[in-house]
Amino acid sequence: MTPFAESLLFVWRKNGKRAQDLFANIPDARMTEQSGGLTNHAAWCLSHLNLYHAAIVNLARGEAVADPAKAPDAEKYGNGSKPVTDPKVYLPRAELIARFTEGHAQVEAALADAACDVFKSEPNLERWKSFFGTGGAGLAYLMLYHETHHLAEIANWKKALGIPVVG
Repeated sequence: MTPFAESLLFVWRKNGKRAQDLFANIPDARMTEQSGGLTNHAAWCLSHLNLYHAAIVNLARGEAVADPAKAPDAEKYGNGSKPVTDPKVYLPRAELIARFTEGHAQVEAALADAACDVFKSEPNLERWKSFFGTGGAGLAYLMLYHETHHLAEIANWKKALGIPVVG
């Protein structure tokens, strides 16, 4: 494993643990509440992050990237989508968490096996080539910035709703 992959995985694992702590005490019935102007509730954040796991796996493997913007539920959970309070729009809490956990494990396995050239080559998704430049930059952005941003949204959302932030 490359030192860069080891560094990414260090933070990825920390985020995975943080996510489990954040999810632990969110009541099922409150997953889609919106409060204090915070519209990105836990159900949307989890659904959104789950949408990106396949793309991150593809990127780590140097494969053609499964474009999250073209995923079956992209209109509901993708970039630019609007979270709604209707719980029927989202999977149940336990399933969202299970998918997140499985996606996290798949990304970790793919990155552990990533070839060195994956980090230097262009991403295999045309619209990401100019944005990220390299697969390494794409992985760093998606695994570190993007996920951390949405986990922080969940923490802030919980605080706004008076749900204790564990961990």
